[in-house]
Parts: sequence; structure tokens; C-alpha cells
Amino acid sequence: MSAAQVLNQSSLQIIPNATAAELVNAVFQGAALHAVADNHEDKENEVATATLLDTNPLDFLRKCPRILLDPKQIMSEAIELEEYWIQSTKQKVRLVKKVREFVESIPKASSVVDSALMVADELITNALFNAPVDEDKHHVYNDLDRTHQVNLAEKDMARLYLATNGSRLVVGCRDPFGSLRPQALVQHIKKTFDEGISSAMNMGGGGAHIGLRMVLDVSMSLYIVVDPWNTTNVFAVLPIGRRYRQMDDVPKALHVVNLTK
Repeated sequence: MSAAQVLNQSSLQIIPNATAAELVNAVFQGAALHAVADNHEDKENEVATATLLDTNPLDFLRKCPRILLDPKQIMSEAIELEEYWIQSTKQKVRLVKKVREFVESIPKASSVVDSALMVADELITNALFNAPVDEDKHHVYNDLDRTHQVNLAEKDMARLYLATNGSRLVVGCRDPFGSLRPQALVQHIKKTFDEGISSAMNMGGGGAHIGLRMVLDVSMSLYIVVDPWNTTNVFAVLPIGRRYRQMDDVPKALHVVNLTK
């Protein structure tokens, strides 16, 4: 299947000069699984990754995060990659330090350090508190204060991913639970645009939803792929050389896929 064919399918919408709120709304309304601003700097890559995700999602997940930086798989050797297990809240400080060291080692990436740390902190927190469920699919730690100590069994550990090609940075996480509900997530993110983040927080709905809105804010592309009760995969692509206050003006792409559909 060619990229041109995908452009004609309802799973992907290329939206002229779309804001982040418009992308979220397109996904929420069911008009698309992939919503991309037509002036996105990496539009061709976004179409290519959407194509692979639609046609062979398991292959897409196997190749993440490299595939996000190199959809044509022609420059893999130029991609730097680090991976870390997430098992305990006691690791969090060390993991965040690893993220800082990785990003600071990238030339011209100093302006994206704070954004990368925020994204990593959010993904690590979600993996430890929001993702885990018991045998009855009930959330185990979701209601705990985030200062509480959590230690996951080895089979329940999540994986933190860092990757760069020098011009883009990927921060991602895969947990082995698949408990995230994509439609509920998009609904809550939409609420943060419609009513404001503070209002959405006051009305409840879960920290993961608010946090992922903040991740979207600092990303140029956000991939959320859920294989229900198997894995949840969240990968944010950040442009190197942009400051947080500039990110509202950066054209974005949002991919939200539930593999049962």
C-alpha cells in the first residue's frame, strides 16, 4: 500500500494548518486514527509511519523507536538509541538523570532538555502508577499518592526508550499491561483544550490524561498505540532546537490507535 493510498483512507487526515486542538478533535470524532497538520515538517514521514502502523502494527511496534526517525529504514546506523527498564519509583531519579545525560550529549539539544525531562517523568510515572492492573483488570496503584513507593515484579516492568538522529528526539515507553483506554484518553485531552487544563483537573479524570496533554504540547508528533491487556506504547517526537514557548507554533501530528479495531 502506498502513502498516496493511505491519504485517501479515513484512518488518516491531513488537516490544513491544524492546531493541536483540531488534531485532537479529529481523532475524538472518529474521523481519523492519524491526524497530521499539512504543514508538519516531517509530513512524509508521518504518512509513512501511519501506513506501517495501519498495515502491520506489530512490525511497527517491533521497530519503534527507530522507525519514527527513519521510516524508510535507510539511516539506522545514524540513530543513537538507549533503553532502560522501569521497575521501581526508587529508580526514577536515576532514570531522569540518564535522560538528561542522553539529551545533553546531542549537539544543539540544550533547548529541549526540560521538555524531554518532563516527557520522561510523565511516562515513567504512568508506567508505575497508571498502567498496572491485577488479574481482574483492576488498577492497582492508580489511586496512590505519587510519593508512594511502588515496586513492580519483573514480568510487569516497563521499558523507557530514548533515540535521536541529531535533529529529532524520541522519548517513549512501553508497558506490559495495555490498560490505557484510547478513547477516554482523547476525550480528556479534548476537555483540556475545550475547558482549560486547570478546569479539567478540577473535574477529575486522571493524571495520565492531563500529563499526556502536556506531552502533546511539547511534541511535534505523539504516538499512542494500545494492544488491549497486552501493551501500551507511547512515543513522543521532539524537534531539537526548539524551546517550549515556541512549541505551540510547531505543526503537530497525533496518532492514536487501538489494535482491536
